[in-house]
Amino acid sequence: MAGAETLYNIVRCADALCLEFDCSARSWVENFLGFTVEESRDICTSALPFHTKDDAIRYLVEKGVPEERIAVEGAPFKLSVERGGRPAIRVCPVCGSVRIVQIGVLGLTPPLYVCENCGYRGALVLEVVI
Repeated sequence: MAGAETLYNIVRCADALCLEFDCSARSWVENFLGFTVEESRDICTSALPFHTKDDAIRYLVEKGVPEERIAVEGAPFKLSVERGGRPAIRVCPVCGSVRIVQIGVLGLTPPLYVCENCGYRGALVLEVVI
């Protein structure tokens, strides 16, 4: 998974804003978003040139990152699942992370999900109504 399909988490680090993301998107972030990347195990970080989280979100959206793939301090920026008109978020049944990605082809089989936090793979995820 790379590019616009990765989850991007905007966090405060030291006295600046940073962007955390899966290192599989490293080249996309460097080449397309234009950020310098620091790697630490599976999570990469980039210092952001923005003063506010709103400016960072606006930039990511303008570059084609879906709002559903942006989080601020670990909380989803935009909720992408709705049940009965009430907003909900997908949660990993193993670790409780919201870093859940739907994979596979839609059709006769149920969708499969992968947790970007713990690596869980399966058809079962929790949808928590907010």
